[in-house]
Amino acid sequence: MKRFPLIFLFFLNAINLSSQVIADTLLFEPFYNLVKKNHPVVKLAGLQLDRGSSAVMLAKGSFDPQAFSYLDNKFYSGKEYYNYANGGIKALTRTGIEFKTGYENAQGNFISPDETTPENGLWTAGFSMPVLQGLLIDRQRAALREAKIYRNSTQAEQNKIINDLLLQAGNLYWEWAALNNQLEVYNEAIRFSETRFNGLKMSFALGDRPAIDTVETLIQLQNFRYSQNQTLLQLVQKTYELSIFTWDENGNPGLVPENSKAPDFTNQVFRLSITGDSLTNAMNALNTVHPDLLIYNFKLQQLEVEKKWKTEKLKPKLNVRYNLLSYPTGNQPPGEFSTSNYKWGAEFGMPVFLRQERADLKFTKIKINETSLNNSLKQKEISAKLMGNYRKCEYLLEQIILMRNVVENYKRMLDAERRNFEAGESSVFLVNSRELALVQAELKLIESESKYKQAVLQYYHAAGTLNQQTKF
Repeated sequence: MKRFPLIFLFFLNAINLSSQVIADTLLFEPFYNLVKKNHPVVKLAGLQLDRGSSAVMLAKGSFDPQAFSYLDNKFYSGKEYYNYANGGIKALTRTGIEFKTGYENAQGNFISPDETTPENGLWTAGFSMPVLQGLLIDRQRAALREAKIYRNSTQAEQNKIINDLLLQAGNLYWEWAALNNQLEVYNEAIRFSETRFNGLKMSFALGDRPAIDTVETLIQLQNFRYSQNQTLLQLVQKTYELSIFTWDENGNPGLVPENSKAPDFTNQVFRLSITGDSLTNAMNALNTVHPDLLIYNFKLQQLEVEKKWKTEKLKPKLNVRYNLLSYPTGNQPPGEFSTSNYKWGAEFGMPVFLRQERADLKFTKIKINETSLNNSLKQKEISAKLMGNYRKCEYLLEQIILMRNVVENYKRMLDAERRNFEAGESSVFLVNSRELALVQAELKLIESESKYKQAVLQYYHAAGTLNQQTKF
């Protein structure tokens, strides 16, 4: 029982919110902007950019300077065998060279001659660098380049998520708007049918009309009421589905009232706002604008970096080290470095058959080919969808113009039939037939108008620019 007040408060807050953000007539562009600005999915998509920046920061961490230290001591039977200390700072640069500076001190009775240091210790400063494998690129540099590419791809991921959301919301809006307009068609048809039915009942009572006329008109009225009720049920369902997309800027859910009205389609001018030139420009810009294709392009860039690194791994490893040495003099540590005091070394290694490296590289080349083929296929699909939606807009606009003429002609025929009926030159059957034909034509017109609006959204979605549109 304690949960009911909480539920009541939730819906009360939602209704209060809806009164603030939802007008009596819910226009498309305010609804579209509300979704684009406040929907949680839009905010979640924004986290993609943070994810990309974090990936770059993580990759840059491989080049952060590192402090190190090492202590090792052995004391046994009253003897200090050795006391060894080593510490310093090393830093890997983005050229593959690692710089290192440090201090070491070794004391004790059993110190190896090569590890012996002066009494005050020994300072070192030097570098190590790859000469063959790792000279042009290494694992850390490859990871950083891939992270930067991924950061760029997160913008495309964000646009893809928002475009898909806006298409879903837009399609739902125009389905809701169509039901709203169709409900008005049934409401008007019911008003005319009720007026005619009441008139026929009076005429029947006076003996001027047979009872069958009232029955026939009543059947038509009941059918209209059934269709009205069915449309109203669908409209209520769509209204609550539409509420899923309404949020305020504080992240609170909104609620579209059941009595909210959609724009009257009869007062709207439907014209083709998408020209052939804009279609050509959209087709040419797909590779640089469409998020799906951009994601493929970024993936190919990442694979090319991976391929370059795995090709580098086919080279032998040859690393060289060079360190200058110095020991403290008086109170001036670390003293003076001299080229006469140094130590250096080299490290070489290479697998005999390189089977793992060659197989790894081959797998990467296969992934590049797969991604390239999928990219080409996706580009073809998007181009076909873009062209198809453009042609769909053209044909639907022609349908709208044709059906508006059909509706006007049906209205003329119905008006003429009503006049003939009032003059006693027609029948209830013909009037009902004309009225039913007009209602069906008006419903088809509304359906075409709604589909046209959805086709425009689908066109911009296919172009990858739906989230950039401000006028429809």
